[in-house]
Amino acid sequence: MRTLTAVLCIAFLLACQGCCKPVKSLLGSKEDKSTEPPEEIVLSPGGPPGGSQVLTDGKAVWPPKGPGCDSLVKCCDAASKQSSAVGLSCQLSLAADPDCNKALESVRKMIGELGQALPPECK
Repeated sequence: MRTLTAVLCIAFLLACQGCCKPVKSLLGSKEDKSTEPPEEIVLSPGGPPGGSQVLTDGKAVWPPKGPGCDSLVKCCDAASKQSSAVGLSCQLSLAADPDCNKALESVRKMIGELGQALPPECK
């Protein structure tokens, strides 16, 4: 259900380029309360992957740094060539939780739900 919510959120954000919407309630993790979701997520035109830059509380989420982030970047770079929505979901996954390993798992699920082939870089 959270992935479906993320897809709907992506569709909304794509239709609302440059809009500033608080989506804390949509992206808050019910399983893990150790990280507080951001108060505000902003989508601004331009920026890889996905053709837009996602900012959380005024800070760009891409490119990520930390454990597992190299794998996430490789996967997202490959997947965003297939679909800009997948590229944007990479950034939104990080906006929801800055853990790159969790974001990579979310991106893999999103690619599957969109009916796309999982790029070798994402396996």
